[in-house]
Amino acid sequence: MHVSDSELTQIMGDAQIIAAVGLTSNPQTDPYKVASYQQSQGYRVIAVNREGETVLGHPSVQHVHDIQGPVDIVEVAGNSRHVADVVQEAIQANAKVLWLDPGAYDRVAIEQAEQAGMKVVSNKRFDVEHRRLLAHKPM
Repeated sequence: MHVSDSELTQIMGDAQIIAAVGLTSNPQTDPYKVASYQQSQGYRVIAVNREGETVLGHPSVQHVHDIQGPVDIVEVAGNSRHVADVVQEAIQANAKVLWLDPGAYDRVAIEQAEQAGMKVVSNKRFDVEHRRLLAHKPM
């Protein structure tokens, strides 16, 4: 399950569409801050939540498989209680990567994602890894 820096760089470099599970319109939360950063870097971030609210200027969807078109990364914020359900939705959506933020973990669900052919990134914040690996360094 360990993902190398080169794999992380490729995952983040190739991705365009991120399904952010648990993202709400509350700008005080870590998921909102991460999604805002992702959007500032050119990613299309789609909030997946049960509230049906507009987040970062775009309507949210209730399920990952409700997203039209390909999903590159399914990112799960917060706790672990919904990871298994999210993995099933990610499999249905043919997502390429399951990204579990710190605090979200389910060993069995991770194994299911890997068996379905997904790469799994666990216990890492996207914005931290993106800044570390892809931020432009001065010459």
